[in-house]
Amino acid sequence: MTALQKSLHELQLRLSVVCGRQLTHEQMAEIAGAKARALGEWMRGTTTPKAMTSLLNLLSRLEREEDVMAVLTTWKQNQALSADRNSQPSQETRP
Repeated sequence: MTALQKSLHELQLRLSVVCGRQLTHEQMAEIAGAKARALGEWMRGTTTPKAMTSLLNLLSRLEREEDVMAVLTTWKQNQALSADRNSQPSQETRP
């Protein structure tokens, strides 16, 4: 089993605890914004998403857990802001 596979399985277990139920690949893919087939291939080790591996490599270079959490918190906040902007109706300016 590759390091990415182990990390994805660990993530699936931890997300299942947070959600209070065992997550399927389809549910995990939805959370990740990926296709269920792609997630299944990642979990089996058939394919490896280069961007995900690169991001995990960068995060693993941070020595303090607080630094990793700061990066993830910033990501989460920006995702929420982006979702808010996308859910608001556009305002047209009239002359």
